[in-house]
Amino acid sequence: MVRLEFIDDGMSLQTMVTPLGSGMYRLEETEFIAELSHHDIIEAEDLGLERLRFIRVAERSELLHRTGIFSKDFVDSAEVLSELNWLTGRGGYWQRDMGGCLFLSIPKDAEAEFDARWDQVLELTPEN
Repeated sequence: MVRLEFIDDGMSLQTMVTPLGSGMYRLEETEFIAELSHHDIIEAEDLGLERLRFIRVAERSELLHRTGIFSKDFVDSAEVLSELNWLTGRGGYWQRDMGGCLFLSIPKDAEAEFDARWDQVLELTPEN
């Protein structure tokens, strides 16, 4: 974990990154407040003590990003967890924040199948 600082905005947040060298880092989480997505490549200055100063987004992730707000029971259901595990197995990523906020990162080649599977889950659990 590093603290990513946005000097111009006076904001900072804890996030996970993978150093790529030459001041480039790949985000390993979605940071919706900063409008950064899983696997975006950012340029940042290393300030030491696990702190980075954000400079810019160098390259946006190729994953397709979706968000949704659902009930806690829906997100905790076996059906949803099964689909999220399926997504992970296809090279996607999901993140849950604030109880029922889901951030999904879907590989382009899995989009159609994921959409069909997700629609089925939504139909089976109308109380979401």
